[in-house]
Amino acid sequence: MVKPYEPMPDGDVLLIRDNQPPSNGDANGEMMLIESFLRDAGKAMPLFEEIYNGDEGNAERFLVSIHGMKSSLAIIGENDLSNVAYEMEKAGRQGSTDLISCMMPPFYDNMLTLMEKLNKKLAEHRAQEDEAVSVTNDMTAIKTRLHGKHAEGIDIAKGLARYGGNEETYILILRSYAAGVRSMLGTVENVNQKTLTDYEIKVHAIKGMSLDIYANHIGYAAADLENAAKDKNLGFIDKHNAAFLESVKKLITELENLLRVLDEENPKTLKAKPDEAALKKLLAACQSYNMDDADAAMAEIDRYRYDDDGGLALWLTDRYDIMDYNSIVKRLGGES
Repeated sequence: MVKPYEPMPDGDVLLIRDNQPPSNGDANGEMMLIESFLRDAGKAMPLFEEIYNGDEGNAERFLVSIHGMKSSLAIIGENDLSNVAYEMEKAGRQGSTDLISCMMPPFYDNMLTLMEKLNKKLAEHRAQEDEAVSVTNDMTAIKTRLHGKHAEGIDIAKGLARYGGNEETYILILRSYAAGVRSMLGTVENVNQKTLTDYEIKVHAIKGMSLDIYANHIGYAAADLENAAKDKNLGFIDKHNAAFLESVKKLITELENLLRVLDEENPKTLKAKPDEAALKKLLAACQSYNMDDADAAMAEIDRYRYDDDGGLALWLTDRYDIMDYNSIVKRLGGES
């Protein structure tokens, strides 16, 4: 593997050190880091695939994505891959697209292998977690907004417990799931030999997002379809994809109905504009690809409705739901 020619910047080193799993072997802490990595990787891989397939891609988006992936890989201890990402980031800043084109194929393949390994590890941990978690005990973490609520196909109690009982963050995750997965359906509906790689990436993303909110039946079905895509087994996909899509669409409808009820029961407080602190936090998080901070910032922005922001909050929600972090960085950073 390629080693860095110079140390990473101090800020990156501090980020990696502060986010490394505790030395006492805390399994939950390690799984949280893996979940965060898989979520970030799932969002970055489509751009990396473009470069893998010979397209230079958007240089600015690439720098944001590879910078975040460099730190995310180091945080989970994958230092060799992190070093390669660091070299590609430097090459990108120097405009060396040929070097990136040479380095991307093995990096991309190794990323897919790593993500498959970590997803398996995460699934095993969740299976053990499911056995130990009592739904009754989980319900004690649910506060006023979600108490007694139900959406077929998702375990709200366990999903909320995964986010430490923080309702605002969990509700934002549900909104992002409904909008983000809906935006992927066109690719997942139309699959053939030419679109198989893109299909694999999209069902991989749906798998991770579904398991993250405890829509396990969809997560497991997506895993089977992802494996079929890797094996180029179009027969399996043709046989099972329609039922998978029906389940996904049904869950999205369930979530949208739940979110509508929550909005009707809990009208948001009116403010003029989003808080500057929340906007700055969102900008910094999108620049550094720190999705935990980004989720928290968007949850804070989403707590209110606004009458003098020129539609900014709605625009941010729309861009965030489809993972268009580059546009958010440009607008909040004052770029034209």
